[in-house]
Amino acid sequence: MSWGIQIGVLILVLSIVGMGFVIEESLRIRDCKVQILDFKSDKYSLTPEKVFRLKISNPTLLPVNVKRIEVYWDVETGSGKKLTYAHGFVTGKYTIKPGSNIKIDVPMKIYSTNPTNPNPTNPTNPTNRANLKNFLFGNLEDELENGEIRGVAYASSILGDVNIPFSMKKGY
Repeated sequence: MSWGIQIGVLILVLSIVGMGFVIEESLRIRDCKVQILDFKSDKYSLTPEKVFRLKISNPTLLPVNVKRIEVYWDVETGSGKKLTYAHGFVTGKYTIKPGSNIKIDVPMKIYSTNPTNPNPTNPTNPTNRANLKNFLFGNLEDELENGEIRGVAYASSILGDVNIPFSMKKGY
């Protein structure tokens, strides 16, 4: 066999292996996971706010850039309707190195401190103050009794963009 044919066959084999790597890694980008680690409150703040700490892991062999993270806290009211209790987002460029993870804090804006009342509440009302206190100092497991935290991390790599959905319900 001549050198030209051997080099041609080698290039063909390497390109097939390379394409297989690209396809496999682009599928693995979807294996990135978002986990809700904890949440905290600023008990001295005049405006009620919770901050969720998320961990995003990258099991692939390529770096992944997270451009935006959105988090929604939905609560089921007594009538069975879903109400967005709080919403938060973070934008920026967070690079997750291959095989590692990062932690990101997402501040949440509270729409209602009373899940049965869809309107934003007035903290001077004693009932709303009690609900606000429970919300600020409560336990995440208890507060998820009738609710769900859900969100999406918008990420990208050299292989393209990917949306990484996540959610947490009681007993998760």
